[in-house]
Amino acid sequence: MARAGFGSYQSYTIQRKRREFFRKTLTILVTVYLSYLVLDGLVIKPFIVETDSMGPNIPTGSHVLTLPLAYEPRLPLIPWALPSFRSPNRGDIVLVRPPYIEEEFPLITFLKDLSRFLTFGIFVPFEESRQYPSLTLRRLVALPGDTLSLKGGIAYIKKQGEEFPLSEFEISEKLYDVMRNTIPSGWEGSDPFSGEKEEITLGDDQYWVLADTRGGEDSMVWGPVKRSNLKSLVWLTFWPFDRLKFH
Repeated sequence: MARAGFGSYQSYTIQRKRREFFRKTLTILVTVYLSYLVLDGLVIKPFIVETDSMGPNIPTGSHVLTLPLAYEPRLPLIPWALPSFRSPNRGDIVLVRPPYIEEEFPLITFLKDLSRFLTFGIFVPFEESRQYPSLTLRRLVALPGDTLSLKGGIAYIKKQGEEFPLSEFEISEKLYDVMRNTIPSGWEGSDPFSGEKEEITLGDDQYWVLADTRGGEDSMVWGPVKRSNLKSLVWLTFWPFDRLKFH
C-alpha cells in the first residue's frame, strides 16, 4: 500500500510540475506577445517595401523601421489613437493608409498581429483578400494651409501668408531625390500621372503626399489625405546593410 501511495504521490508531483511549467511558459509567451504589440503599436513598427514607388531613396526590397509614436500610437484592441509626440513635417516619409482603404476593426488588427507574431510573418489572415496594400510609403510634401502646384513632377509650395512659392526641396526639412516615370506622349496635363497640377490650397486636416518615383499612385490620384491616414514616421532603412540609412 505504501508503495502504491508513493507511486501516486510521485505521479501527482510530476503533474504539478507539468502544470507549473505550462503556466510559466504561457505567462512568458503572453508577456512577450503583449510587449511585441506595445512596441509595434507605440515604438517601432517594421515594414517591408514591396514597390519601387519610393526609389531612389528607398528601393524595392528594403526593410525599414517606422515610429508610430510620432504620428499615431495605438495600443492593442483600442479603437482610438493616443497623442503623438510631434507634428507632421514637410519632407517626412510616412507610412500612410490610402483613403480608399477603410480603417480596420481593432479585433481584425489584433488577429493579424497575432498570426504575424506566431508565424514570423509567413501567414497573415485577411491580408490575402486585399487587392491593394493597406499601408504604403509616401513623401509628405505639403501641410494644411499650403498652396501647392506641380510642374514636371516637382511640387512648388507657398506657405500660408507668404507671397512666393518654393520648390519642395527648398521648403523641406529633409534632403532627398525624386525620379520621374516616362509619360506617354499625348497625355494631357490634367491626367493625375502627368506630373502637372494647377494650384490647390489645402484646407484644415489636409495633407499632400507624393511617391518619390513620380507618376505613381499618391495624392495626384487620391487628392489630399487626412491626418488620420498618416500612421507612422519612417525612421531607418536597416536591411540590406548596404542600404543602411536614417531618414
